[in-house]
Amino acid sequence: MPEAAEPLLTSRYEIGPLLGEGGMGRVFKARDLDLDRTVALKFLRGDAPVPEKRFLAEARAQARVVHDNVCRVYELGRLPQGVFIAMQYVEGKTAQALARELSLRERVSLVRTVADAVQAAHDLGLLHRDLKPANVLVERRGGHWHPYVTDFGLARDLATPGSTERGSILGSPLYMAPEQATGDLPALSVRTDVYGLGGILYEMLVGRPPFLSATSLQALYRTLNEDPVEPRKLDPQIPRELQWIALQCLEKNPKRRYASARAVEQDLGRFLEG
Repeated sequence: MPEAAEPLLTSRYEIGPLLGEGGMGRVFKARDLDLDRTVALKFLRGDAPVPEKRFLAEARAQARVVHDNVCRVYELGRLPQGVFIAMQYVEGKTAQALARELSLRERVSLVRTVADAVQAAHDLGLLHRDLKPANVLVERRGGHWHPYVTDFGLARDLATPGSTERGSILGSPLYMAPEQATGDLPALSVRTDVYGLGGILYEMLVGRPPFLSATSLQALYRTLNEDPVEPRKLDPQIPRELQWIALQCLEKNPKRRYASARAVEQDLGRFLEG
């Protein structure tokens, strides 16, 4: 798929500039000519190390979660450039890029809202499995920052978990839970995503992931064998309550973490309400 330096016109979509890319797909800004709206088109990379089946499963999983803070999926389709997902276009930045611009209350409120969206996915039996600041898009809406959870490429349906082999390690090493880092698929639960929420909160508080690592292997080792630096040691102005919430999410033993994304959302709400 070219980077579309000039708009590429298809029968329905006028494809514009490249917005970003990851291991699975490349996302372009586009215009839906039939419905007269701007969308984001995600194409499966030709060299992606995943089958088309998993790419399509991402769209189906994300489309199931109807929530104001989950990026909406409009359509699955195929163009000469390849199979694509048409999604809601978010005019904003990732939480990772925006964190320095937000006040502490705004950052905490953002993570609280993300936790509510993750709970909506859990209510449907879906685990996200790749929660991180880069997978949260944030736009300014009505005078407030509005986050959207995106990228359900690793979503796992707890009722029908699929064919991923035991021992497969999928996810982002800097943010994945220990049970995910070992490939222990039967151990995955909603508390695995709670760990991801903890990683988001930690980075929104101190500006870096729970573990700093030069390589993926080093990140996995630290996830399994080390504890994250307490946020207040990196920034003494961080309230103790927020440090406790973040570290509770990041417990290595899933049983010691919050039992649900809702519990995380509620404690962040209690902090915001004083």
